[in-house]
Amino acid sequence: MGLIKRGFNLVLVGLIFMMTACTSSSPQSDNSTESPDWQATVTAFRDFVRGQNLTDDDIVNDIPDPQGDFDPNELLEYLPHLHLKPGYTLDYVYFEGAISGEPFLYVRRITDPPLDNAWAYLDQSEECEQGANPTACHYWYFIETDGSEEGYFELVLLKMMGGQFYLFWHSCYDDVEIVASEERLIELVNSIGRDDSSIELTETQKREALKIDPTPQITFGPGRVKVRVVWFTHWGGFTETIYTISTHSLTKIIPSFSRALVKYDCGIIY
Repeated sequence: MGLIKRGFNLVLVGLIFMMTACTSSSPQSDNSTESPDWQATVTAFRDFVRGQNLTDDDIVNDIPDPQGDFDPNELLEYLPHLHLKPGYTLDYVYFEGAISGEPFLYVRRITDPPLDNAWAYLDQSEECEQGANPTACHYWYFIETDGSEEGYFELVLLKMMGGQFYLFWHSCYDDVEIVASEERLIELVNSIGRDDSSIELTETQKREALKIDPTPQITFGPGRVKVRVVWFTHWGGFTETIYTISTHSLTKIIPSFSRALVKYDCGIIY
């Protein structure tokens, strides 16, 4: 009887040990299952990009002419899961009009000189050929991801918000912002019309907006990745867009689905 009891106790101790081992987690397993902080990435990127403002010295006779030495390659410092293909650099030209001003991002070979101006960029007659004339291609053709969820999300973030620096007058309509957390959603809903001169959301709009799930969703499939994001603009409201991205070629970043979630217009006209 004593032997049976001791045997039972040994089995019990073994089971307890196994259960403890299964329920405990090493730091490595915690890191592998931890959800990315999507909103932290958006906020840091947004603040950096929009922090590149025009100064009074940059506007002459109501025409913008940025004199700063902003290096657009710094954008990628906020997107650690992206990198340029070797041998290329990110650059921009500035388009200035009578009532607008905005940058055009492009990629060139490191050994090639920068384009002279926006017209040199717009007047390119050649079709995009990455080896021969990269400046005629979309800059994201030369961006590579590390293949992670974060990498594809950062690619969409760069495409949607990467050109929001040195904006002037009518170009300020480009205020698209990805909303990636419930906290940021609530903050936006409560601040619209209070922190600026925009029209406030109606109570119905507020209720509907707070029902939105802003969490980005990244879905991998055969040869492609789908990235679902929620974004806001003062001239349109809250929208959901799904981008389909080829895992074989980043030349294909297609907004395959988009729908308005809560329509809104701030009432401001530039």
